Amino acid sequence: MRSYFGLFLLLQSQFIEAGIRGVSPESQLLYEPLDTETGQWACLGDPSVIIHHSQINDDFCDCLDGSDEPGTSACGSKSRFYCQNEGFAPRFVSGFKVNDGVCDCCDCQDEDDGGSRAWMESPGCKELRSEYDTLVEKELNQHYEGLTVLRAMQNSLGIDVKTDHNPNVQVETEQMKHIVLGLSNQLEDCKQKVQEMRKIYNDRMQAENPLMHQYEQLDIPFLTATTDSFFMSVERSSRAYHEVVELLEKLVLSYNRNLNDEAVNDVVKKYLDFSDELFDKINVNSALDVSHREQIKEYLEVELRDLLSTGQSRYPARAITGKFQTVRAIITARSEYYKELSKTLKFLTGLLDSLSENYNVNFQDVGVKDTVLAYKEFLAKSAGVTDPLSFPSKFIDGLDRLSELVTQASSTVLTPESQSSGSFSLTLINFFRELAEKFGFTTSSLASLRGDIAARELKCSQLRKELKTKDMALMKLLRLQTEEGESAQSKLAATAQVEELLQKLDPSCVEQVVGNYVYQLCLNPTDGVITQTDDKPNGNTVFIGRFSRLFFDENASSQNYIDRLRLQHMDTDLISHLESDVGNFQQEMLIGNLPNINNGLVIEYKNGDRCWNGPLRSAQLFFRCAKTFSIQNVDEPTRCNYSFEINGPLGCSYNFVYRPPAWSQ
Repeated sequence: MRSYFGLFLLLQSQFIEAGIRGVSPESQLLYEPLDTETGQWACLGDPSVIIHHSQINDDFCDCLDGSDEPGTSACGSKSRFYCQNEGFAPRFVSGFKVNDGVCDCCDCQDEDDGGSRAWMESPGCKELRSEYDTLVEKELNQHYEGLTVLRAMQNSLGIDVKTDHNPNVQVETEQMKHIVLGLSNQLEDCKQKVQEMRKIYNDRMQAENPLMHQYEQLDIPFLTATTDSFFMSVERSSRAYHEVVELLEKLVLSYNRNLNDEAVNDVVKKYLDFSDELFDKINVNSALDVSHREQIKEYLEVELRDLLSTGQSRYPARAITGKFQTVRAIITARSEYYKELSKTLKFLTGLLDSLSENYNVNFQDVGVKDTVLAYKEFLAKSAGVTDPLSFPSKFIDGLDRLSELVTQASSTVLTPESQSSGSFSLTLINFFRELAEKFGFTTSSLASLRGDIAARELKCSQLRKELKTKDMALMKLLRLQTEEGESAQSKLAATAQVEELLQKLDPSCVEQVVGNYVYQLCLNPTDGVITQTDDKPNGNTVFIGRFSRLFFDENASSQNYIDRLRLQHMDTDLISHLESDVGNFQQEMLIGNLPNINNGLVIEYKNGDRCWNGPLRSAQLFFRCAKTFSIQNVDEPTRCNYSFEINGPLGCSYNFVYRPPAWSQ
């Protein structure tokens, strides 16, 4: 008995000296037995649970917190395995990854055989360290270059980054209140004058050209915007359909059949079965939607206006009414087409949802992984492509009224038929038209009124811009009175500096082609807007939003930075090897303060064109530090709300000083 106990103590001492597998050096003491004679040990999460020291790492989970199995996968995600990763970043990985045939530690210590039989090896620790050093050098150089350009911009525009706020804030606030009140009163007077002038114009138009008056009362811009938005939504869904089909076709060609992944096989089979009848059932052509949209816009805004303003047409009466009926039939037909397209898209995206959720990640099928990643990118930019579309009652009523107007116009305006009839009514119409043209009282008086109204509206617009600028200045002064603390004052100062820079920046717009669109981003706080134009001659333009506010969101900026690094280094898994499991499915990044390299600047735009059967368009611009302005990415995370990733000096932080992680020093 005594000799057996001596042997146990000898083995125990050697075991402790070698260290407990999966435990960090600083935590090895926690795994010493409570009593060397009895060999008892208490679970770390609940010391009331006592087990024998030999039960540690015996591949059976005895402790509820998983602390008895740091070196096996028996406790799954409850336990954490420590990777020493000599020459690189020591980290913890979740227990379920231990002995799974994949080297999660860069030295493969999470595999019992040291990775010699692992079928998915990790990049070596030295290679990862070299890649990390290259990453840091690149990021710091980009920050230095961007900050240098930012300082040069501010110096050239006379902006002092050290300038404090006016200490006499209260006096300045009262003065600004009077200025804002005066501008507000001037704007109201201007708007009232425009309203009076419009009434005179409408009364004259009703008397001199009643058909044109009816046309102008129909809110044609609303009808045009509604059809534009509808066909753009249909076009977007048509493009989405082709993207999804392309993803599934690539999956069929690239997935590894030999792995026999049931989830993947099921998706492929369902797609192939469905595609046999799919392509005969629906003809998806986004170019047709573009063509229809442009033709209907031309008809509503140009052709009808010319017809009613001139009072004549080169087409017969039946053709005038027939064209309107054709336009309406196209809208109805594409509405039915969209319903069928939406059903098809839901089925196809459902297949990809199933693939993403159920495929076996341990198989590491490259074709499947690429498809899942591409589908995630698709979802990020394609929100709402299967949402139902319906026309508002105002639109239906407007088309009905327009139908009545077109029918009335077809029997009133001069047509080839009426000109050849020789009727008395035609003679009378021609007499009055020639009289009006001879003296010019109709055309010139209405044109003069329109010019006066346009000039007055321009003045109102200028007052509105000036009022917005002064109102923003007043808001800043009011915040200065209410905000407390050095941090708050620092943020306000940074906000004021960026606002001043944007006000003085010339040119203040960035224009770039991204995908199928030309985006123009104008950053001036007073009149800055974002537009999206089809990348083709005479492409349709959509108003995404008007400058609303700017602010700093450091937390979102840090997360966006990490997400971007993860995508950039996806091929080598560098970023995943810099993530340490801290429990509760949370990860700690082992890259020092690199995520704080950008200042977190966000510019928000609101009140854009209304989406089809949806909200007003809006956007957020997220800035990253770089020496030149460029649009890196455009997403639509929620319907009609756009997210722009922008490179440029505005994203550079003055306060950033790199603090490397402890492991790299």
